[in-house]
Amino acid sequence: MPALARISADELAWVVCVAPPQQPYAPAWAAAGVDLSRLLITRASGGDAAWACARVLDTEGVGALLAWLPSADAGTLRRLQLLAERSRILVFLLRPATAAAAASPAPLRIGLEACSGGRLSLRLLKRRGGARAQPIDLDPARPALLRHVVASPDFPSTAARNLSEPANA
Repeated sequence: MPALARISADELAWVVCVAPPQQPYAPAWAAAGVDLSRLLITRASGGDAAWACARVLDTEGVGALLAWLPSADAGTLRRLQLLAERSRILVFLLRPATAAAAASPAPLRIGLEACSGGRLSLRLLKRRGGARAQPIDLDPARPALLRHVVASPDFPSTAARNLSEPANA
């Protein structure tokens, strides 16, 4: 949500949600700092949702895409991945846990599971670099501050500096 808040703060960037399974809860998004006037939600299903994602990834002025594609096949995911690489848009494709075993071209795949005490278990299903067998336990009630970001050629140093600052600074 902090990344979406930063993106929506840019008056030229939109946050787009495609085919959310439930109506997004606007007060929670606003409390997280997302500018609701920069949030677009589109209802679509099946192939229409994938088509909408492709159009979003090929559109100027979009900063982030969140899409729920429960039944997307490998070919569709590959086409969207290639568009995402060209677009420089922050993309989250959300799929059910049953899709974890299916092939995907995504360079990073994360699985989340609820644990006792309101905690989350984050499993890295796929990533570049070495494997991580153990899940990472998260406490969403107490988020950690991002202390630093390692800048890459694709990630401007000013953005890295902005991300390392506390949200209330």
